[in-house]
Amino acid sequence: MKKLIIRILVTLLSLIIFVVAGGLIWLNSHEDETEAAVLKALAAQLQTDAHIEQVTLDLWSDFPYVSLRLDHIWLMGSTGTSNDTLLRANEIQLRCSAWHLLQGEYQLKAVTISDAELMVRSNAQGDWNTAFWKEGGSEESGANFAIERLSLNRCKIEVDGTKVFVPEASISGTWKAPFLTYSIEGSVQELEFASFEKSVPKFSLAMHGTWDMETGFLQADLSECQWMDATWNGDIQLDDDGWACAGTFSQLPVMELAPWIDLPPPWNTLKTNAIGSGDVSYDHGVFRAKTELNSMDWSIEWEKTAAEPLAGTGEAAIWVKHEAANWRIDFPTLRIVSPGIKWSGKVEGFNPMSGSLIATGKGELDFEMQDLLQNELVEGWPESGWGTWDGTVERNGRGIWSANGSWAAHEWMGQWAKKPWKMEATGLISAHVLEVQKFDVTWNNNPCTGSLNWEDPLLYQTGDPIRASIAIHAEEWQLPASSDTSVIALTSLLLPRGSKIQWNLTADRVHSGGWTIDDVDAEGSLTALSWRLKRFRSKTLGGTLAGDGQVLFLPASNQATIEWHPVIDHCDLPLLFQSFSNFNQSTLRSEHLQGEISVSGSLKFDWNHTVAWQPQTFEMLATVKIANGELRQLEAFENMANYLRENRMMAPLVDPDDLAERLALVAFEPLESPVYISNQSVHVPDIQIRSSAMNISLNGVYRFDGAIDYSVGFAMRDLRNSREDEFGKIEDDGLGHQFFIAMGGTVDEPKYSWDRKAQREHRKSNFQLEKDLLRSLFNRH
Repeated sequence: MKKLIIRILVTLLSLIIFVVAGGLIWLNSHEDETEAAVLKALAAQLQTDAHIEQVTLDLWSDFPYVSLRLDHIWLMGSTGTSNDTLLRANEIQLRCSAWHLLQGEYQLKAVTISDAELMVRSNAQGDWNTAFWKEGGSEESGANFAIERLSLNRCKIEVDGTKVFVPEASISGTWKAPFLTYSIEGSVQELEFASFEKSVPKFSLAMHGTWDMETGFLQADLSECQWMDATWNGDIQLDDDGWACAGTFSQLPVMELAPWIDLPPPWNTLKTNAIGSGDVSYDHGVFRAKTELNSMDWSIEWEKTAAEPLAGTGEAAIWVKHEAANWRIDFPTLRIVSPGIKWSGKVEGFNPMSGSLIATGKGELDFEMQDLLQNELVEGWPESGWGTWDGTVERNGRGIWSANGSWAAHEWMGQWAKKPWKMEATGLISAHVLEVQKFDVTWNNNPCTGSLNWEDPLLYQTGDPIRASIAIHAEEWQLPASSDTSVIALTSLLLPRGSKIQWNLTADRVHSGGWTIDDVDAEGSLTALSWRLKRFRSKTLGGTLAGDGQVLFLPASNQATIEWHPVIDHCDLPLLFQSFSNFNQSTLRSEHLQGEISVSGSLKFDWNHTVAWQPQTFEMLATVKIANGELRQLEAFENMANYLRENRMMAPLVDPDDLAERLALVAFEPLESPVYISNQSVHVPDIQIRSSAMNISLNGVYRFDGAIDYSVGFAMRDLRNSREDEFGKIEDDGLGHQFFIAMGGTVDEPKYSWDRKAQREHRKSNFQLEKDLLRSLFNRH
């Protein structure tokens, strides 16, 4: 910049000497030889080609002052290339004292340059194109040089790509080697720096100062400058280290600065009526400014999808620094108020290019009034309530947030899975850990309390893993009914890859329909592709329920597989049927049952994309034990007796009334049997029930649609007619003969028939057992 100014001034002075020398030569010539003499004298001093179309001299109009006008001047630069033009000027006018000219003192009253282009350039070797005047050619100009007024009208100046258009300017000064004392008034526009993409806004200025041409030290006093609709003043210096200035400005609209700073979204949408006054300085490449903004309005289009921009009022003190192509903005004090948002404190190190900042202060956020973040956050974001913050939030240049401070959530309310929730919570953020010291949450009218530790919670927005531990306790919790039609997207349950959440849950009581579980204690973990239940213990139905399991997510097929390994120990059998509404059937009801049931095994089924279980995928393999079991007044047994009454083929062998009386109460010995479920069917293998009334065998299938296919076998010894009739007394044949009745239809409308197939298979099996027994006995002898 220093060389730029020197080149401009040296070139302008040389040009003035150039035209004044022409006037001096004319005074030593005849008037009718004016043009030829001037051109000849100039040609003798020029090192480059030049052309002056016309020279006009006026000696008498303003005597003793002389007016000299040169029209259509053209001057080549000194690089020697054909396209190197140093000067084009439509007109140059000079007004000077004739007597001073004769004495060799070039004290010009006025110089006016109009419609001119000055193009100063350097080549690769660093040589400038301004060496158009022969060495020593200016010595005849005298020891003193003074310009009372130099006027530039519509002049374009370019120095190695830096361009400026001067609509009008007035320069005056005196020169006595080596000092130049000057004053400048005028306006400049279209100032374009070669290394800067934007054009400097038009400005007008009034300044004066001195320039030591030997040392290159330049000093300027900017008494007043109008720029960017603001008033500027200060001191400017130029030395070997470069430019330096310091001053003040007043009434500067902040929006005038916006085109000069390449702000990233959303800051580049800022609109404000803020007007600042303060101090400004530039010291050898470092720019600084300070200002106060009071009672400003502002708005930012925070999200393109938002219906309205984020807007509000505020106050601020701003410190700005620009160094090495980087901006830094500090707000020693800042207060912003927007519908639903209040914050006051300070912001340090804000880099508008990268978005990095450190904000320290206190704030409030009212969710009911501010829905700014609704478009970006997950389902369940608060719809009302307010939060407070006291601490520091930091954002680095990579967009990573961290925080250190205390926070509180008050009366937060919203919906998740179409069920209302509300929360109160307090906590801390320190060392990149979110600590929820205590939260009280109610979801679907179910309250619970707990605590949470979450590592780097603010990284969740970038898709980084979630690392956390959470403990929850509920006094009483009601699970949604199975008929609930709420839809949850399976993808909303997926955690980022690498996540791990350790959890612990305790509950005094949990209800699911008519089923109640007490003293629940469970723990597990959540990862990106699995939810694991490591331990589950509880009391229920007069016994205990325990187990472990997991949910395995299959993102490729948008489904999940649930595995559960339950252990049910000594639960009350009638209470089990009562709690589950007799499993939606009426054949075997709670009032029919007595005893305790124990079950152990494993089951598996799938969720679809809406977290709805798929019955066709349900599979279970379990061992069922029943102790102290009884069947009372089971209508199915009565219906079997009625079937036998109607089927007279068995009349000689069976007394239906006696059978019905025996089956009215069946107390059976401890029973153990496997049960498996597959293809939407419950498969019961051959079970031998040894009871007080008789021995009964049972096997068959119960389908999820209610269809049944059972076979019930009764030992002939138990089905015999107790009467002695014309057949005589019926004795047991000793072969364990059984009579089978088939149960078909549905659980609500069973149909009975004589199961001939089961009868034949049983008889065949007994014959084989008899032969095996005889063979075994024979082999012993």
